[in-house]
Amino acid sequence: LLVNCLDNQCTEAQSAEGCELEMTMTPASLGNGGVRRGEKWLQIDSQVGAQDVATGVANKKKAIDSMLEKRQPAPIAEDDDDDATGPASERITRPGPVLGQPLDIAPDEQIKAYSDVFGRPPPEVELMERRIADLESEIRKLPREERVALDTAMKRNPMLFTSSQHAKIMIKDDHFEARSDARRLARYWESRKAMFGKRAFDDGVFSQPTYSEYLKYYVKCQRVVSDADAGEDTKHVASEYIRCVHRTKIAAMDEFIEAAPPQDKSALMEAWKLSPELYASDEFKLQFLRCEEFVEFRAAERMLRYWKAKKLFFGPDAFHRRISLSDMSDHIFEMDHLGVNRLMPGTDAHGRIVVALFLRDLAEEGWTEEGFAKYVWYVLQTALEREECQKNGVVLFGDCRYLTKDEHDKIAIYRKLIKTITIECSPVKIKAAHVFYGSDVWWQCLFASAFATIAGIITNRAVIHVGSNEENTAALVRKFGISADIIPREMGGNVDVDSWTKWLKERRETEV
Repeated sequence: LLVNCLDNQCTEAQSAEGCELEMTMTPASLGNGGVRRGEKWLQIDSQVGAQDVATGVANKKKAIDSMLEKRQPAPIAEDDDDDATGPASERITRPGPVLGQPLDIAPDEQIKAYSDVFGRPPPEVELMERRIADLESEIRKLPREERVALDTAMKRNPMLFTSSQHAKIMIKDDHFEARSDARRLARYWESRKAMFGKRAFDDGVFSQPTYSEYLKYYVKCQRVVSDADAGEDTKHVASEYIRCVHRTKIAAMDEFIEAAPPQDKSALMEAWKLSPELYASDEFKLQFLRCEEFVEFRAAERMLRYWKAKKLFFGPDAFHRRISLSDMSDHIFEMDHLGVNRLMPGTDAHGRIVVALFLRDLAEEGWTEEGFAKYVWYVLQTALEREECQKNGVVLFGDCRYLTKDEHDKIAIYRKLIKTITIECSPVKIKAAHVFYGSDVWWQCLFASAFATIAGIITNRAVIHVGSNEENTAALVRKFGISADIIPREMGGNVDVDSWTKWLKERRETEV
């Protein structure tokens, strides 16, 4: 994300604009790319892939960082004694011979998976983050003359406390005390400066942060910018960092789009031409970058799929503008199954939006592939209108109770559409998926097949619920910060389907 700029693009821009940051930045790693292909009738089996685009960009880049090539998070269960016991246990899992089978992946990804599912870091990570915040607070209280060398080190490496082994040892110490350790750290850097002079702050003396640490620092800078208690200098550095990340990532994303084959970017280019103020804007591109954790290749690939799918579903006359309920077929509003896909009011305790899917309703007569695709697209577009969705992502609820095996097979095309629109096309970050099953055993026999709906990274962020409504709601509130006020009544919460259908019909009458 932000290390050893391959083309010195950001460094030159910083010099030209007087940016105070002394760190260089680079386009992020590509990771495992490639476009997943849907049903043939969807016509979005784009031929753009990792090799296609990378070949077109190869003459512009010397190398591409592959730090995130294996960024599949591991399933992690919360350290509660009752997590893995009883018929109503919830486990973060993936398809496999054993429910809850662990994945052999990096610790950073395990932490990320835990944070996405539970809405907060693991307890030991949370403790370290609190200690870092306390340490930084105490450092700011030190007299300026005592922290000159430490300020220089922090300016040279804003992630000093997360990437420096010396700071890590201090923060992890059982006898950590923020005030005394702040003075100790200041004295340490004064001693280094006295011994080595300017060489004490050379780039080679700092440990190289991981990609995860860069992302954490970006999120931290976002918090600092909106923190009323933060100093103006601190806010300025944070805002400059964010601006540099955005500028560099958007430029890199544009390069990948430019290098894509014409047939894969034709819908995107047409939308940019017809509605440049909406869809060629930096803010719209940032939605895709945030969704893909600023891996610009994946963001570009997602955007290409987005426009290809949107043009297919809504046609050449409507795809380049915001979709309204008037674009839906009239018969959809005459059905009794508008509650099949609902956006819950408000957010959970961690600022995440909840979207609920009732899969059994799809087995009822009246739905068509086109009608359902448009409906799901509109619900996600509505979710993205809320700033919390872009910042904190979405938690999916999938109600598979009362769904027979025959019905599960019958709605296969709709499950494919959910996957295509939600997981592969829309700039929506799915943080976790809570799947609710009844006591029937058929789903256990077809566990891997059932999880095809929540493909890829979501399979490692899935929580299975097989208890009663009361048990499930209690678990959602206690473990995941999801209150009953944003849980559908059918699942044991307080949100009635009538409020959703009423809102839809009122919006349809007033929407432009």
